[in-house]
Amino acid sequence: MNYRKLKNILLLEDSEEDIVLIKRQIVKSGLKVHFSSCSNKVHFFEQLDSFTPDLILSDYHIPFFHGFEAIKVAKEKHPNIPFVFVTGKISEDLAEETMLVSADAYVLKENLKNLPSVIKLLWNYRRDNHCRILSHYN
Repeated sequence: MNYRKLKNILLLEDSEEDIVLIKRQIVKSGLKVHFSSCSNKVHFFEQLDSFTPDLILSDYHIPFFHGFEAIKVAKEKHPNIPFVFVTGKISEDLAEETMLVSADAYVLKENLKNLPSVIKLLWNYRRDNHCRILSHYN
């Protein structure tokens, strides 16, 4: 896949520090992306209507907004766009639920170095196979 082509990433994250860390890790990897960040439910809904993402990255814990609600709305509006949870902690039960709600992957914040590989894998797999995968990097 040509990673030189600019891709759009919608990032739902309420921590400014984590936004900076996530963006830095992706840019450092050489991926050419344009980010649109939002930190709450209202802004996320607005971005889903006004911004066409190639990938959605979402924290699982946003104040007053549940990660499963975010993925449900995202998949209704953009069913073929990969959705990845980037979260601080995830229990075994939550990991299983993540698979059930059609998240394409999740990456723990303590392992952000894996995020670019997950993104590339998802974009390549979507391009080559046009189907869903689940990737687990922790």
